[in-house]
Amino acid sequence: IVYVHNTSAGPGLWGYSASGYGLQGSSASGHGVYADSSGSGLAGSALYAKNTSDSGVSLWAHNSSPSNTNATLALSNDGSGDLLKGFGGDGGEDEFRFKNDGTFQNKQPSYIFVPGSDAFLYGNGAALISYGNYSWVDPSTTGTKTVFVSATLPSVLYGQGVEVEEVRIYYATTDSASYIDYTSVDVMNNLGIYAQMVGDSLNHDSTAVSSYGLIPTSYQFFSADLGFLSVKLDLYFANASHIIQIIGVRIKLRHHPLY
Repeated sequence: IVYVHNTSAGPGLWGYSASGYGLQGSSASGHGVYADSSGSGLAGSALYAKNTSDSGVSLWAHNSSPSNTNATLALSNDGSGDLLKGFGGDGGEDEFRFKNDGTFQNKQPSYIFVPGSDAFLYGNGAALISYGNYSWVDPSTTGTKTVFVSATLPSVLYGQGVEVEEVRIYYATTDSASYIDYTSVDVMNNLGIYAQMVGDSLNHDSTAVSSYGLIPTSYQFFSADLGFLSVKLDLYFANASHIIQIIGVRIKLRHHPLY
């Protein structure tokens, strides 16, 4: 009935109201308002809703029928892009996204803690004593002793893909002459063989409870065949009376490929 066309800049149709609807569309069976655009990106969206009030809402979808069993908001993407992205006020990349396959990616990380009491000693020549949630290694001879701390991680956590961003080791030694000599973070690959994610040859000799983090350079993203993670600690004892405490391991997981 009404056709509005603008070949220049500015709106094709503009509606304003001091207190009511600025623009209202209604249909008995079709779309009440239909928006179409050939633009690209955020600036070329088919529909742009903006609210300038400090306490306003930009878009409100309301299903007013008490007996309705359908969704309030439906999203569809015939391509390979995301179904939904959410941007925060800090700029940069999106804070979360729903992928087209239904998976969810979130900026916030997850943390998994493995207590030192789960550690086990490899080989002889030392004693591993557990107390509460941590353990300590009491050597009977000097030299290097090996301890493992293992964790089974989900490749998908609550519908979110998992990336191992950091593995942090908490420890303490009674004497800085005895220390953690080498650290290796390994993951079992799809062939059933443990492969190294990251290695650290620095000496860690803090006499107070401390920690250090390792950032994997390979196998960061887990899949359906990856999830068995192991931390190998080589402990060097300069004196058989020294003790090294294994407080635990913290594994930082990300669910968003851009963070």
